[in-house]
Amino acid sequence: RTVKAVRPDLWGTSYYLGKAELATGRARVALPLLEEAATRAPNEASVHYQLARALQLLGRKAAAAQAFAKVQQLRTNANQETIVMK
Repeated sequence: RTVKAVRPDLWGTSYYLGKAELATGRARVALPLLEEAATRAPNEASVHYQLARALQLLGRKAAAAQAFAKVQQLRTNANQETIVMK
């Protein structure tokens, strides 16, 4: 939390705090942290995955499905951009 106070612009801080809160069963506390991380890092599939899990645990099925779809889209895009070296 100290890092978040000093550098609130870092998406990783919000992500890891949110992920930790989610791991302890506090989805309601995790949600705003993960939403902030998703805003700051819109192309990070792991952020959207944790966000989807939090939404799912809170019973927000439509929003969770949308977040899971974003994860799938980001992973598909990443796979298409991978360069295979021979």
